Amino acid sequence: MGLAYERRNVCLKWETTVCPKVDAYLKNLIDSARGIAVNCSNGQLFEVLTRSSHVVDLQVGECICREWQEHCSLYFSTQCYQNCYIETIKTILNQDKSFVDFENVEIKPPTTKRRAKKKKIPSQQ
Repeated sequence: MGLAYERRNVCLKWETTVCPKVDAYLKNLIDSARGIAVNCSNGQLFEVLTRSSHVVDLQVGECICREWQEHCSLYFSTQCYQNCYIETIKTILNQDKSFVDFENVEIKPPTTKRRAKKKKIPSQQ
């Protein structure tokens, strides 16, 4: 219960649209992509030149390499993370639990599976 409370308070302070780990990952990708050349065809169609050439259509939201089809999944957003911890968790009182008498419980050892015994030839004994 305390962990959910801490995470709820921490995520309310986030100012980005994605979680901080995803934001750091995206910044790392942006820094590594600084040397990539991009040519604009029209306002929505771009050609990305790396070792190979890829055409990205932002209006449709797809690339010919088909490695990404969405800009970012909803699950990485700050709003989705906040929705996970918005509900409060109610504790279960001890009086609702059934009482189990542990003194009379017989504990048996686990069954062990072994390799089959090697059959000996009677003449070698």
